[in-house]
Amino acid sequence: SEARGEFVTQWDVDDLSAPLRLELQMAALSLFGASACLLMRHLLWFPAAGSLAKSTYRLWEGSAVLPREVMTAYPAQRQGEDTAVVEQVVARERVVLLDMPELYLYTFHGGNTFDAGHWMQHLQQATVRYQGFRYEPALAELQAWLGIKLGRLGAYLM
Repeated sequence: SEARGEFVTQWDVDDLSAPLRLELQMAALSLFGASACLLMRHLLWFPAAGSLAKSTYRLWEGSAVLPREVMTAYPAQRQGEDTAVVEQVVARERVVLLDMPELYLYTFHGGNTFDAGHWMQHLQQATVRYQGFRYEPALAELQAWLGIKLGRLGAYLM
């Protein structure tokens, strides 16, 4: 209700978005004549566990980009409020889905809205996992892509 721009996006304050994310999603909207663009997968980061993963395929509501007039009001609930909005948009609008998980980093730091069980379920369903000896090279590649240094426990260091 506070948005004044032509387009809106949902973006959790504790997650990271790649510098090109919004540009690529806006290009997809234009190219496909869609009313909304969502990512099909996210990167899941569990810094305390030394784990990075590519999520399962689903509509990742936290990555939605759409015209303001297409967006519906968020319901008054603490969890899943963005899911309800995205489900309404998908039911009535043309939506384009991008499979570019490196555009959005969903971070588990222990103080998230959803508990560790929710996050562990996402990790178990992940399509690719970078753990053990694969974690540090994957994290280094991600840091280069994002252009920032990621701290061991989830802090974003400039």
